[in-house]
Amino acid sequence: MTKFSVSVAEPDDQKSKTATVEDAIEQLGTGFFHWVLVVATGMCSACAVAEAMCPSYLFSPAAWATCDLDMDANLDKSLLSAIVFAGMLAGTWLWGVAADTWGRVPLLRLTLLADAAVGVLSSFSPDKRIFIAARFFTGFLVAGPTSTAMAYLGEYHSEKTRAKALVVFGLFPGGASLVVAAVAYLVLPLELSSWSLPWLGAYRSWRLFILMCAMPSLLTGLAFLVLPESPRFLLATGRADEALQALRWAYARNKGSGKEFPVTALVTPVESTAVAGGGGALLGLLKQTVRLFGKQHIRNTLILCTVLFVVISSANGLLVWMPEIFNRMASYSKLDPDTPATACEAIYAVQAFAANSSAAAANATQVCGGVLEDAMFINTGMVGASNIVVALLSIVVVGFMGKKLLLIVCLVLAAIFCLLTTVVPSEVTTIVFACGLISLTSICISIAISVAVENYPTTLRATACSMGMLAGRGGSFTGSLVFGMLLDTQCSAGFWGLGIALLVSGALSLLLPRRGLYAT
Repeated sequence: MTKFSVSVAEPDDQKSKTATVEDAIEQLGTGFFHWVLVVATGMCSACAVAEAMCPSYLFSPAAWATCDLDMDANLDKSLLSAIVFAGMLAGTWLWGVAADTWGRVPLLRLTLLADAAVGVLSSFSPDKRIFIAARFFTGFLVAGPTSTAMAYLGEYHSEKTRAKALVVFGLFPGGASLVVAAVAYLVLPLELSSWSLPWLGAYRSWRLFILMCAMPSLLTGLAFLVLPESPRFLLATGRADEALQALRWAYARNKGSGKEFPVTALVTPVESTAVAGGGGALLGLLKQTVRLFGKQHIRNTLILCTVLFVVISSANGLLVWMPEIFNRMASYSKLDPDTPATACEAIYAVQAFAANSSAAAANATQVCGGVLEDAMFINTGMVGASNIVVALLSIVVVGFMGKKLLLIVCLVLAAIFCLLTTVVPSEVTTIVFACGLISLTSICISIAISVAVENYPTTLRATACSMGMLAGRGGSFTGSLVFGMLLDTQCSAGFWGLGIALLVSGALSLLLPRRGLYAT
């Protein structure tokens, strides 16, 4: 059992104002500060989505990027689609430990502002090598803000409001996909050929689009220049006075500057230590990770990593291929409008038609120019809208259902939608099932992280979240790769494999504690 000591001695008449950090955070209430906080942290997730999605709009020859960068039709495009996830995999573990040693806010400032700088470099890249390298570092940098922001947001909420705050956080990825689709729709068709730079030649609209996708990181990084550090982190690292100052600052924004924060001293765990700056970076990295797999935490760590691997393989990895699936279903409807088919049957039919058609080899050489198809933007917008709707519903449901039960229900429903996609012969229902599958698994990400925040001590939370996101980003890479390989020949196997994995994740979630071990 955790022992406590009072961090600051108080006179007898003020002892009633001494409180635990959980009680002190409850005294903050909810107000302007918390709305700013959820927007700032949610934008961290939106920045990652924007940076990951923006290259997917450049693959069409009509966007001109493939010609301007002299990209090979197959190899370079495949590398570009995967390189951001590779950067995320490289950075997730490192940034998680850094957040638990340096602090949440310093890391958020560094990574977001650096990502904005790399985004500008991407926009002005003269060749594919610099562009692809820049996209790798973009992934490396945005790996830090997402999981760290979740931990930071959760640490400014009490147990009563934390789950709803993290579910609101989950609205931002869907909103980001909508905004990116809208920006692409408005910017990419623009004619900017009159803009010319010595080392680039024509500055086309796709470069402006890449630049605009980096602006959210710049604005969010600037916002964190004024936001305070997490009081739970400060208290856990032996800085009780700074923690109290951060709470007073937040309280003044919620209640008004004339209101005095009712807590004058914080109760601090005796075993809290100032981890910031202690020991070498590599040694700290290893120690933090080893603790996650110790006897006390190994079960929750393995469940968290498994669930996030599976749900992010759907929410991100499968999402990459949804436009192609929708497009092939639309093509099948033109080929055989009178015969209903499942998504996979439509894919097989269109593939067989293409293989038997002499037109398949007519355009062996890619020529840039033309019109961008509206379906590319509409499909992405539909998925983004479904993410927002489901996230809003989950805000209402989580209050009386609880995080653990909601996580299990979402996993089981997502599995059912995934399996039904392979057996219901209807284009409309397939779209509904696909939106349900992706939106439910997207919500599972924030719910799983919310559960993780309450099952690890403060000095391990960001590392645990980052370890889970590391597994999840491995899932996004794996899901995208596997679905791409199976789409033309074993489409049903891909959906059945994901559906079974979702059911297994739901079963594993039953082993999670009903109430967080470190909820208070």
